[in-house]
Amino acid sequence: MSEIDNQPNLLNQALVDFLDLYGPGEADRNAAIDLLSEIIPRHMLASGDSRFGLDWRKKTEVFDFLKRPILGALSPTYVSTTDSSARHLALKGDNLEIMKILEKGYFGKIKMIYMNPPFNIGGELIFDDSDGYLDRYESYISDSGSPLNNVSIDAGASHSKWLNAQYPRLFLARNLLRNDGVIFVSIDDHEFHHLRMIMDEIFGEENFVASFIWEKRYSPPPDTKDVGYVHENVLCYRRSDEFQAGLLPMTDAQSGRYKNPDRDPRGPWKAADYTCRYTAKERPNLYYEITQPNTGERRFPKKTRVWACSESEHIKNVEEGRLWWGKDETNPVPAKKKYLFEIRQGAMPKTILEHDVVGHTDEATKELREHVPNLKLSGKPSRLIKHLLSIANAGNNDIVLDCHAGTGATVEAIFSLESEGENAPQFILIEFPQWLPEFDGHLFDALENRIESCRSKYKREDDCVKYLHLKRSNFRVWRGKVGAESEVSEQLELHVQHVSPESTSEELLIELISKAGFSLTTEVERIELIGKQVFSIEGGAMLICLEKEITSDLIDALAEAEPLQVICLDEAFQNNDQLKANAVQTFKARAQTEESEIVFKTV
Repeated sequence: MSEIDNQPNLLNQALVDFLDLYGPGEADRNAAIDLLSEIIPRHMLASGDSRFGLDWRKKTEVFDFLKRPILGALSPTYVSTTDSSARHLALKGDNLEIMKILEKGYFGKIKMIYMNPPFNIGGELIFDDSDGYLDRYESYISDSGSPLNNVSIDAGASHSKWLNAQYPRLFLARNLLRNDGVIFVSIDDHEFHHLRMIMDEIFGEENFVASFIWEKRYSPPPDTKDVGYVHENVLCYRRSDEFQAGLLPMTDAQSGRYKNPDRDPRGPWKAADYTCRYTAKERPNLYYEITQPNTGERRFPKKTRVWACSESEHIKNVEEGRLWWGKDETNPVPAKKKYLFEIRQGAMPKTILEHDVVGHTDEATKELREHVPNLKLSGKPSRLIKHLLSIANAGNNDIVLDCHAGTGATVEAIFSLESEGENAPQFILIEFPQWLPEFDGHLFDALENRIESCRSKYKREDDCVKYLHLKRSNFRVWRGKVGAESEVSEQLELHVQHVSPESTSEELLIELISKAGFSLTTEVERIELIGKQVFSIEGGAMLICLEKEITSDLIDALAEAEPLQVICLDEAFQNNDQLKANAVQTFKARAQTEESEIVFKTV
């Protein structure tokens, strides 16, 4: 990157650190350099290197949030059916930490992301991401009466704080998207202009798709003073130019325009103008004589509006019977038949999302009350989410991530599509367990109620939903910033046995699967090797042994299974370094014999 070659070595090191997060791809070069300038202290950049962009107080903190180690892990709550092979995920906790956990297993795999962040207008949860965040989170969820400001920054008080909260989440969202993926973010006018600028910075201006305007009310609210506010914005960005917007289902009115008055065996068609806007002088090749087949009349087009196709194409249209000469077949100028079966069926998305097409807030409230009658919240209508799913082209083999799942409009949209026989995607929902006194429960509880109610309503009982919640990691995290020598000694002592004694084997398994880069719905099978329980991941691609004691025979059995990766607990070797060294050599020798590679790790 020649743009930084002339900078001090510290800048080059900063770039290396940054690319560990952002990815070293050639296509990301300009964006990486652009964002790196936010990490580098201003006085280290030449005056000519200033750039266009949005700046705010403590902007560089967002990269601290991204670079710090993951302190949390996802722990199983339960699976909604007896079948353990869940298709959908519902994750309880802070979405920033959870998205960081998901990043390794879902990097570049998400087809569509929907975000409905706090609008920064007051009274909302904007999670405090500063140091000590996990301690505050654990304290909050352990006490139902804990005030929201114990874990939240003051909404509406600062644009800078709001931007610092949204930037890292959008940054991670970009990493999770597939190259043909797309993100939709709902926002009102209060922070719309700021959101647009940081999304330009993260996704690139060239990847802006549209700013949709959702007509969320059919009339202005009664307390309107000046202008009736009846809309909300939905910003849309793609991951790259590989994204192609899908067409929306045709309405009855649209498909009704195609008829078949002459009983054409090719089916319904619509008449199209046979002339175009060019003059004979501009398009002389489109100015020629045609013959009316039923009257024998010969005719040229007007010199100010010539035929819409070349003469050779006209001859082909005549031969194939694609011209319509009117009901009595005597019209002097034909129309061309545009057949329904030949078009890419569907309607092109428009930037105006009218409430009679995608629903409004009243409809959303009624939908919610059907599933959670004692909760009074205004969410999004499921028709709006279905509309966005159509634009995203999200189908059966795709994954949709809702980072602010709220009361579950995405759930209703996807289960509704499945019940209609449509190819609906897998969903991953994330929601914070915010305490709702009037509901006498957490927001995530309401989401869970709606998920299970929708499974019943749409007869999706066979669709497994795996519920996981955020907790502290099962492994002690090394703290890089320590002061006195005694603190270093204390850390070393703690890491002799760095696996939490309270952790269950299932909790350890899920965290290890996630850290190894597998999805949370990946296939897991319990197998037995010489009387010991082993977890086989993705048909034996990875073996995880959580037994408290490892023997040479077990090591041999693991190697004979010929996995690509093996993970064991370090404590299982019981300080026997010779046994661990033998294990390394056993896997190495087996891999050489099979001309493959077995990665062996202890945790």
